[in-house]
Formats: sequence, structure tokens, C-alpha cells
Amino acid sequence: METSDRLTEALVADDLDFYIGRIIDSADHRNLSFERIAVEPISLLVSIDHPLAGQDGLTLADCLHYDWVMQPRGNLMRATVDAYLRECNLPLPEHFVGTTLTLFSIALVHDTKAIAPVARAVAEFFVARYALMSRLTPLSIPVDIRVSDFGVVARAWEKPSPATQRVLNLIRQRAREMFGASGRQSER
Repeated sequence: METSDRLTEALVADDLDFYIGRIIDSADHRNLSFERIAVEPISLLVSIDHPLAGQDGLTLADCLHYDWVMQPRGNLMRATVDAYLRECNLPLPEHFVGTTLTLFSIALVHDTKAIAPVARAVAEFFVARYALMSRLTPLSIPVDIRVSDFGVVARAWEKPSPATQRVLNLIRQRAREMFGASGRQSER
């Protein structure tokens, strides 16, 4: 797991055949292809021991008194969360830890009273499967924070190898199962 800017660098350097993410604004879009998979909703993830865990009737304002674990300024997730808070006429969190590493965010949230905005699919993985022995839960807050569409990004001029094509076909099949034609995650 890495940020789209780093994945783009690796793709351009021919270290990857493709990645699942976004084409960043600073990339030369003419040299990249993008096959949309879905929109990416965000969940606010906390430890099951967090004071807000399991509470009904929470608002986003209730969360701002806690530390947040977020990507540094300039990253897409951070910009999306900051913009959403501004749209809701709420201040930015007073205290936050900045990291681009999802697993570090998860570890901090697991052992503290911090809140981390993460992709809903990531939250569901850690919550539903108790992955890495996690004791995490998403907050029950009616928020609709969504990061821009994600998809398969590849070099535009390059035909995939047979092995890469097989992997891409499996990704497309799984994406249809998860998101359908709408690109919205199905309820499970």
C-alpha cells in the first residue's frame, strides 16, 4: 500500500506494470491510462476502546476534540477531509499525526484514542476480519466523505503481458462483484 504519487513514480520508472489508485495532478496524463473502478468512501476508524466507539447520535464536531491520524497536507485524502470539514463549517482537528503509511495509522488508532480517516474498504478489512488482531471499529457518524474515483493506472502505450492481463481480468471481475456497474460498494 502506497500513495498514488509514489505509485505513479514507480510506474513511470517501469518498476510496476500498473497500480490501483489515481492519476495525480502533477503526472503527465497523456502517458497514462485510467480505467475507473469506483468512488472511494471514507470511514472514521477508532479503537473499540475509544470513548466515541459504539455511540449513536455522534456528529463530526464530537470527533474534533481527539487526535487525528491523517496524511500530511498536500495528499489527496487529507485535502478531501479538510475540504469536507470546511464545507460543514467545522474547524480542522487541533492535533494530528501526519503519515502516508496506512498500517502506521491503523497501529496508532489501535493503541490510542486517535481517529483516522481511512478508505472504507480498508476499515472493513480490519474490522470484519479482525486483521492483524485489530480491535477497531468505524464511528457511527452520518458523513459522506468521498475521495475521487480510483482505478487501474497503467502506461498508455504499453500492451500488458499475458500474465499482467490475467491479473487485470481478475481485478475487473472482483471489482464488478464488489462495486457493480455503479462503482458504489455493495452492502454485504
